[in-house]
Amino acid sequence: MSDKLISNVYEIRELSSSFYTNYPEHLYPEILRKKGRPYDVIVFETNLDYYVCVPFRTYLNHNQGFHFYPKPLKNGENPGIDYSKMLIIKENDYIGPSSLINATQMVCFNKNVATIQQEIFEYLEGYIKNVTGINILHPSQFNRKYQFSTLKYFHTELGI
Repeated sequence: MSDKLISNVYEIRELSSSFYTNYPEHLYPEILRKKGRPYDVIVFETNLDYYVCVPFRTYLNHNQGFHFYPKPLKNGENPGIDYSKMLIIKENDYIGPSSLINATQMVCFNKNVATIQQEIFEYLEGYIKNVTGINILHPSQFNRKYQFSTLKYFHTELGI
């Protein structure tokens, strides 16, 4: 896999209602949902036939993501981008309208987009290499990193 898999082209978007219709909660429980509104995601183009979409979260309480602040805020929020909940999307109609995030978080995101992009690639590549047998992690290490990952739903899109 090339380190140019994920391009520098990105947008902040919502996921469409058709995405949630085609990925119902009872079949895809790890996909994040908010009652009454979609998740905001960062959508990266790839050099393959899919997009990598990674959700923004208000409460990111694990290390498989990028935290906007070094420690949780006084109100308990711990916002960031959750790599473990990334989605692999081929259908353009699953990507909804443009969206906005908190201005302070947007500044942090823009300053760190290259790091975020690299970490997303490394997370995705690590999963693919493990599943395809190229670099198998110890089961406990794999579970710590990927147990709650959504990538297991997208093997067809990833070609694995």
